[in-house]
Amino acid sequence: GIRIIFDGVFNHMGIRSFAFQDLQKHQQHSKFKDWFIVKSWKDEKAGTEFDYKGWFGAKSLPELKEDEQGIVEGPKNYIFAATERWMNPKGAGIENGIDGWRLDVAFCVSHQFWKQWRQHVRSINPEPYLTAEIVDEQDKVVPYLQGDAFGLFPPFT
Repeated sequence: GIRIIFDGVFNHMGIRSFAFQDLQKHQQHSKFKDWFIVKSWKDEKAGTEFDYKGWFGAKSLPELKEDEQGIVEGPKNYIFAATERWMNPKGAGIENGIDGWRLDVAFCVSHQFWKQWRQHVRSINPEPYLTAEIVDEQDKVVPYLQGDAFGLFPPFT
């Protein structure tokens, strides 16, 4: 009767992540150049250093890029694939996947992304446990509380 939920952080990665390491090494030629919010590329002739946005200013946590649909295609596909891998791991020879997610700093990712992600999660498991950290001013929090992103569907018994 034990249920397993993972703590997901889909707003940023670490500086040791494969994608960010490649970005640092190959700069604007990296296949991950569109995953992060890059402020400037290293260019000795122009005198610029590589700079990027870190989550809440923390350079050890490079922030993922978003557009009007939420997290952009590259990291979105990666997140969706990781979600499926842990919720439906049969291909890895594991019998059961996790039962849900607790989402860290969910308020830092657009509501539009979470609506799409929830649909993906529910296509794998129609009864997931989804809870999220939403800490912001009331007017910014309201969209996340519409019942189309997080919540328990239906309650575990």
